[in-house]
Amino acid sequence: MFETRIERLRAKILEEGLDGLIVTGRKNREYLSGFTGSAGFLLVTAEEGVLATDFRYEEQAKAQSPHLEVYRYETPRDGLSRLVKTKKMGIVGFEAVHTSCWDLGEWEEDNPAITWRPMKGLVESLRLGKDEEEIRCIRQAARLTDKGFAHILQYLRPGVQEREIALELEFFLRREGAEGVSFAPIVAS
Repeated sequence: MFETRIERLRAKILEEGLDGLIVTGRKNREYLSGFTGSAGFLLVTAEEGVLATDFRYEEQAKAQSPHLEVYRYETPRDGLSRLVKTKKMGIVGFEAVHTSCWDLGEWEEDNPAITWRPMKGLVESLRLGKDEEEIRCIRQAARLTDKGFAHILQYLRPGVQEREIALELEFFLRREGAEGVSFAPIVAS
């Protein structure tokens, strides 16, 4: 599944005339790699994919992303600088909406020979189409949500605070296997 996503991204990278793409958006990184850690970035080139993270997440990255090379860095800045130099890249795309001006300035300072190209929506465009695994997960989430709604109906009565209802719903969903909620439950009376 992840390999197919990376291949689809590679095609887009080549279409854009890039030597590689730095993926810094957490959800985009997870979509392409399976890695759920909070620190790291992904470098995708025409030939390879590298998941870079710090020492805290190195083992997790290897376990969750066996299809990628895992690179451990001391700091994100140092890691990115070393990687793009090692790969001898000329034009590198980056996720404009997930990269600060400060970070870009550091990248340009560390790698003046590289042309940095802001990209918008490259990975997100891949995420629009759903593969079989995503469809299965969506169906499972819908079933769990229906189950949660049926469960929470028994708690609805005068005097119960909206906060209590929301907490019970989230607790129920997590107890039943949900990783979390996409947004806080909206409970209104």
